[in-house]
Amino acid sequence: MRPPHVGLAASVGLARLPVYRRLRVAVLFTGDELVMPGEALPAGRIYNSNRFLLTTLLRALGCEVIDLGIVPDQLEATRRALRQAAERADLVISCGGVSVGEADHVRAAVQAEGAIDLWQVAIKPGKPLAFGHVLGVPFIGLPAIRSLAL
Repeated sequence: MRPPHVGLAASVGLARLPVYRRLRVAVLFTGDELVMPGEALPAGRIYNSNRFLLTTLLRALGCEVIDLGIVPDQLEATRRALRQAAERADLVISCGGVSVGEADHVRAAVQAEGAIDLWQVAIKPGKPLAFGHVLGVPFIGLPAIRSLAL
């Protein structure tokens, strides 16, 4: 709680408030094409800008962020990362790998470790989106786009 929240509670006579620990959100970013800012950018690769956008937005919301970094385009690596995320977090968010391309393993990995409850949204323009759970932990799969901020 921030000072204004404490002051507001006191101003209405509340001596105690129910509080909860911060939401732990694990984030992972899939794709062999991803390069970290500051590194050389080979042809056909992109900077992992979504990593910085998502982690910053989540922290601004008060979440504890568990950044699992870049996961290679491999089914077993994706499954391993999802299991690790679910063991440590209250919510798992992935960015990339939720389309239908040859190297998009997120759907299969989530289904192997849990279930997909929602796949894509019927809106135009639309992007691939996944919702489900991994080992009982809610999962949101976002598409890989150059920048979610756009």
